[in-house]
Amino acid sequence: MHSGPFSPTSSPLVRSTQLKDAAGFTMIELLITVGIMILIFGGGIAAYLNLDRRQSLINVCKEIEVMARSAQKKARVGDRPEGCDHLNAYRLSRTATGPDEISLQAVCDSGTTTIQIYDVPTLFTVQTITTMNFLVLHGGLEEDSGDVLVRSANPNYQCEFTVDKGGSIGSTNVSQY
Repeated sequence: MHSGPFSPTSSPLVRSTQLKDAAGFTMIELLITVGIMILIFGGGIAAYLNLDRRQSLINVCKEIEVMARSAQKKARVGDRPEGCDHLNAYRLSRTATGPDEISLQAVCDSGTTTIQIYDVPTLFTVQTITTMNFLVLHGGLEEDSGDVLVRSANPNYQCEFTVDKGGSIGSTNVSQY
């Protein structure tokens, strides 16, 4: 091995390279890496929040759909609530107290009896809900059809389903508007 002023390890270029290799990452490399990680995590969080809002909207529509199916089932079997002398229909509609409250009522000769009330979460707005009267022993609608449309503001999603005159409840459709 050589030792002295001209040995390979004593060259300033070799020492500079060894020192650079031992120093680690530069500050700019670290900043770029952290910046990229922030962008990736930020995009992931935004996508998760959109997915969460969309799933919550689907749950709201499914809850209203379950109420419609319950009204239909109760009407078909003629399930009379206590105090109802003669059952005419089961009604699914908005309540008089709030635009985003949905009620299930038994319609009797003696008046209406509220069976269930669903408060739609404040993140969502019920744009359309046709009052639907499910006829006793038939299960079909008194009206020609029934429509339900619920929207969320941010992101702009909507879900909807329809009920035809025969009482067939369509599947829930979710879309952006």
